[in-house]
Amino acid sequence: MRALTFLLILAGWLPAQDLRQISLRTLCFKRVGDVKEVMLMGGSKEKPVPTPVPLYQSIYSDQIQAEVSGDKLTFSLPVTSKTGETVYKPVGEGALPSGNRLAAIFIPSGDADKPYKILVLDETEKAFPLGSTILVNLAPEPTRITLGEHDMTIPPGKMEKIPMATNVNDLKQATVRIFVPMEGPRKWRPVSSTTWRILPELRNLAIAYQNPKNGRTSVNCYQEVPPWRLPQFEEPKS
Repeated sequence: MRALTFLLILAGWLPAQDLRQISLRTLCFKRVGDVKEVMLMGGSKEKPVPTPVPLYQSIYSDQIQAEVSGDKLTFSLPVTSKTGETVYKPVGEGALPSGNRLAAIFIPSGDADKPYKILVLDETEKAFPLGSTILVNLAPEPTRITLGEHDMTIPPGKMEKIPMATNVNDLKQATVRIFVPMEGPRKWRPVSSTTWRILPELRNLAIAYQNPKNGRTSVNCYQEVPPWRLPQFEEPKS
């Protein structure tokens, strides 16, 4: 009897143990339609907890706190069913990494049923060190990046971490070029060329993806000091 009681207690305790506390930011390449906010389906499968998250197109959102479970993050929109109940229709999902600081990147998919591909990045400094660059290749072809002294080619569906460049000019800047394959003697066609400041507190993110409008590879780049590394100021007391 005692063993049965213990098993019943354990069965009720295990789902709660599956919950993970995360800090999440979002970033949207381009909104699909006029939706400016979606719901992160947190909690457990048995007891989902919708949490609103904004879709900003040029900057990361503020960090939100949530509890999640399983191996994916799912984002949905509330809709009214035929019976008048509120149900949640998924707009996209992404694999859940192991870190507790995450960034969800919303990329238009061209699919009306699930309008976003969602890349969820581990933003902990162990996975994404200060001063480094991460190139994520979501395009269907290899992507090459040159950054200072670094020259790397990343296969489709892969991600590469690049150490901080040391070949910089007097202003601590380096030229960044991203290429895709082309036929002919040149072999590589540039799709992005810009200049980044190279500083030990900055992190750089480049994402290559297939543009659903024209089928070509496009690249979005972001550079920032993580918000938890910025000076924190106390609000003045009234």
